[in-house]
Amino acid sequence: GCFGAMNLSRGMLKTYAVIVFIFILIEITVGSLAYAYRDEIPAMVDESWDHMYGSDRGLATICDIQNIFECCGFNSTSDRANTTCCKYDNGTAYATGCREAVIQQVEDNAELIGISAIVIGCLQVVCFIIACCLVKRIPTKEEKEKALLDEARQLNREATGQPGGYQSTT
Repeated sequence: GCFGAMNLSRGMLKTYAVIVFIFILIEITVGSLAYAYRDEIPAMVDESWDHMYGSDRGLATICDIQNIFECCGFNSTSDRANTTCCKYDNGTAYATGCREAVIQQVEDNAELIGISAIVIGCLQVVCFIIACCLVKRIPTKEEKEKALLDEARQLNREATGQPGGYQSTT
């Protein structure tokens, strides 16, 4: 966009405006889907935990989650707990399950992402409008040629002193 504006390139500015417009549409779509499925967060967390519980790599992730949120198990400490990583440094186990803490974290982050998307979307709309205004202000090739012809005619009139710009042959 900046390069197109610096070089007075209508094509580059139009391309930039189209790309920004596509991003705006994608953000609106993603935001709408996120809003529509916001009530599905607990079910998605449940499904993700089940998926992780069945693999070795998932168990390492579960350990990380349990240590970060200082919890043990999913719904409670006795529910699908990986007890090898459910302990404080002093050897006592964490007392709560991870489900509510993880759901709360996802919901909090979703709100921050939503606010960020709105701010970025507003900036993109402003960029789109500015790009469209710049495209309108940059003259087309035909407009440039017409301006050059008009300027040449004016200079010819001034040089010859004739209203039509032509020298008389008599």
